[in-house]
Amino acid sequence: MNGKILFSEPPAYAKSDRGGIISLENIIYGLMIAVLWFKFHSFDKAVFPRHVLTLITAVGGLGTLLTVMAPALLIPRGARGIALVALDALLSMLILTDTLYARFYSDLFSLRNIGLSSYAWEIASSITTLFRWRDAAYFLDIPIFAALAWTAAKRDAWRGFSWIRAAAVLVMATLGAAGTAWRIYDYDMNVSGAITTLWDRPSVAADTGTLVYHAADALNILYDAMTRMRFDDDDSKVLAEWLLSRNGRRANTEKTFGAGHGKNLIMIQVESLQSFIVGLKAGNVEVAPNINRLIGQSICFPVVFSQTAAGNSSDSELMANASLYPTSRGAAFMRFASNSYRSIGTELASMGYSTVAFHGDRPGFWNRNHMYPSLGFDRYISMKNFRMEESIGLGLSDRSFFNQSMGYIRELRDAGKPFFAFLVTLTSHYPFNFKELAEQVRDIPLGDADETLVGDYIRSIAYVDEQIGNFIEALDDEGLLDESVVVLYGDHPAIPRGDHGALSSLLGRDLSSQAAWRSILSVPLVIRLPRGNSAAMKNTPAGQIDIAPSVAAIMGFSIPTAMGQNLLAPGIDNAERLLVFRSGSYIKNGVWIEQGNKTAFDMRTYKETEYSEEMARHASEAAKQLMFSDMLLEGGMSGRLKHFILRAENK
Repeated sequence: MNGKILFSEPPAYAKSDRGGIISLENIIYGLMIAVLWFKFHSFDKAVFPRHVLTLITAVGGLGTLLTVMAPALLIPRGARGIALVALDALLSMLILTDTLYARFYSDLFSLRNIGLSSYAWEIASSITTLFRWRDAAYFLDIPIFAALAWTAAKRDAWRGFSWIRAAAVLVMATLGAAGTAWRIYDYDMNVSGAITTLWDRPSVAADTGTLVYHAADALNILYDAMTRMRFDDDDSKVLAEWLLSRNGRRANTEKTFGAGHGKNLIMIQVESLQSFIVGLKAGNVEVAPNINRLIGQSICFPVVFSQTAAGNSSDSELMANASLYPTSRGAAFMRFASNSYRSIGTELASMGYSTVAFHGDRPGFWNRNHMYPSLGFDRYISMKNFRMEESIGLGLSDRSFFNQSMGYIRELRDAGKPFFAFLVTLTSHYPFNFKELAEQVRDIPLGDADETLVGDYIRSIAYVDEQIGNFIEALDDEGLLDESVVVLYGDHPAIPRGDHGALSSLLGRDLSSQAAWRSILSVPLVIRLPRGNSAAMKNTPAGQIDIAPSVAAIMGFSIPTAMGQNLLAPGIDNAERLLVFRSGSYIKNGVWIEQGNKTAFDMRTYKETEYSEEMARHASEAAKQLMFSDMLLEGGMSGRLKHFILRAENK
């Protein structure tokens, strides 16, 4: 049997480079997809040692490439080869950008961070230092594909448009998008909220692959652009009038207003510190003796309800610095780092203060390296700047963190200007069971709580309490304690409700009901004035949204865009106020109202009460507060309000 008998004419792929499935065009396209996938996989393996290639991860990465590359097959024949090579170059440049970001920030690039601030371009000025000659390997394929594309053009191998071709490209892109969506959905089911917030970009990329991370990042940005609220000047006027009615016309006559004017401000956000720790003993041993001692010299609000949402610790930082509610979706630190804010840092900087933030984690975690400048910090001291001489859990130990931060604080003092130092601790982070803590904290008799999450938490708080005590003592030794206002607060609750049994045993209270559990979801707020003046215990409930305006008043100014209230202002009835949560729920007169399911319970008796029309009216006020906060965040309206008479009152 010969060829003439087998074929009446040569097969299509043998006649022309433009015919059949096996064609030069398809070979170029298939090879380009394979090479790009291999480059991203090689990057993942090099940067994330724990990255594991599974079927779903491979499908997700391949799907992302198909989704991005398939539409190029519909570009007119004369430009198709150029377009494919350009896409290869752009994706290779993305890998290089991620590589340089990983070396500089220990983080990955996000489209959100393009041009956010001068910080975003630090990496540009450091490319010569960060670049390695091996990085050029990411671009070795580009001249080869350029030559192949030129050959295909010379041989007229690029196919023309047809509806069959368009349908095939659509199917290819759809299958690719489905593969990416499958990986994103699966990851979101296992790590809830990680995709929408992307608070830890390297962790997401390590688990899903960098291609899928970038797809999720782009989808988040697209969704935000499509759903972001738009406001005009009339909206600005309504917002300004509302803010003025609450904040701008109140006389600051309390004796603590301006008590810290011209003094240093040192704020400490303590990871997972809850109010029940105050005065708590395990056996006969105080769990937090140094915090208790500081409280005795301070104005203390032991019941400050956590109002964080998906942004978790970063939401606490937003409220404590700018008194804005968390965003309704994702995290403000990730979505709105480009905004202009009125905050403690921006106001103090305008008054000539040095403003520095300290945290022993990666600079890009929660996007802090971009958000902190927007909150008014001139400098951010992170894991990149600290010596990693001792690590516990997620990063630098609190012992080393406070010791090294003290060195920077001495430099700030010696510079001769007042300063604002914002310190965020890390060691007492969930799940609290770090072996170094068990080795270092042995003198807390935990009894039945030992080897439980609650016991591990108590041990971690005892550890951080010791470091806080050493830090306060160092401030005193340096003559800084009485020249500074020292603020300490917890960022969010620590114990999951599933562990209420162990916590009930430790506290001697039944926390099994929802009402009882909600009653302990508070953090302490401690404000020490110079020389311990005006020390007092304030038992009225407050919210984290109130921290910034209260601290601002002590420092001698107001924050005109604050959603919270100055807790020390005369005439403020905290019991009558609405303490609003991101969900729309609120607390008023000791009653917690769940607006979503229209239920209410008394937080003193833990008994459910009837939902009334008055509660519905208050719910509308709570919704209004959230709406105005969203206008400042999503509408970026803080900067636009300068056109009105809304200005900080500066002592």
